[in-house]
Amino acid sequence: MNNIVYLGEDTASFHLFFNGASVSDSVSLFNLTEFDKTRLNPEDINKITKANHVIFGRDINWKTLKIAKLLQQYKIPYSYYADDNYFILRRIIPSKKVDNFLAKADAIITTTEKMQNFLQIKAPKSIAKQIQLPLDVDISNKHIFKKTISNKSLNIGFLGTGKNKLYKDVFEDLANNSPSESLNIFVQSSLSKIIKKHSIPRNISIIEFSFTKNYTEFIAMAKGFELDFILQPADINDDNYRFKNLNSLLLPYHCGCLTLFCDNPPYSDIKNFGMEKLLNPNNKFSEKVKRLTANNEERISLIKALSEYVEDNFSTNNNIKELKHRLSFKTSDSKDLSAKLGKLKFSKTEKRLQKLGRSLYRRSIDVKQLIFGFNNSDNR
Repeated sequence: MNNIVYLGEDTASFHLFFNGASVSDSVSLFNLTEFDKTRLNPEDINKITKANHVIFGRDINWKTLKIAKLLQQYKIPYSYYADDNYFILRRIIPSKKVDNFLAKADAIITTTEKMQNFLQIKAPKSIAKQIQLPLDVDISNKHIFKKTISNKSLNIGFLGTGKNKLYKDVFEDLANNSPSESLNIFVQSSLSKIIKKHSIPRNISIIEFSFTKNYTEFIAMAKGFELDFILQPADINDDNYRFKNLNSLLLPYHCGCLTLFCDNPPYSDIKNFGMEKLLNPNNKFSEKVKRLTANNEERISLIKALSEYVEDNFSTNNNIKELKHRLSFKTSDSKDLSAKLGKLKFSKTEKRLQKLGRSLYRRSIDVKQLIFGFNNSDNR
């Protein structure tokens, strides 16, 4: 069996791409991003040692580079998976070691043409393969949507992560133009702290939840909210936001509700699939919520259109099957690799230096963007 080990982050980047609910026999996960110890534990060493191919996801830091260097020595092929999120690339500090890591990779894997084109510019030309695959998720448990909803009480989800500041306009709009007599707003804890600094109308209840990086658990939690709408703002002033993928299309499918999007990249792409009615000209959604609450026929029609889109465009387990055909796999045993992995050290000093370097790098990007305007083709 061609055993693939994913060294990345136990979040959407794993569960949406590898269909984490059903890949246990062929893909195992080592949560490298949250790994915070000085040495690998025996279980993780065993996973890597038995791997026929390793896929690194998201960050490329000192941990990634140390492990990749050993894999190169033992001729274990590895690839880099860049999920469609520009902000993750801002965490990668350019260096000769990073370029070497990418040049030695068997493949670079992406889920959208935009990210693939971006990485073709950034990555060394010596990379043998560029593999673009769609998101691959288990959609078998569609949530039953509500036949009717009432303006007496609505459940609204702020389920997006990343730029909390985007939800400021959303919340102020709901507070000033509440679409219902009673409004329950579900927000992650970091955003809740920001919202609670301001005056909250009596008819609005803020229900705080802790974000979990386990996507399966996150979906189960979101289902329990019994949401009527999910609101997804976009950064109108930031072109880089277009690199975020349309994962938020999947949340309403699982929750049996609608997501309303700001008509800005990346979400404006959904007009290409006949769902332009889910788009709003700005990050103020109260009027559209009111309209769809009052027009039950239109709301149900949009839920059905969104569900059909998800069912037609997302599948189960195809990515793993495809990768087994297109990736390279080791053909011989890796003697002594287990012992070498056990000797690897990941010191706190390295972590501090990485964090400092990343902070300075991101600030330099922000300064360039402020002074010259940000050019996607010139910055990683």
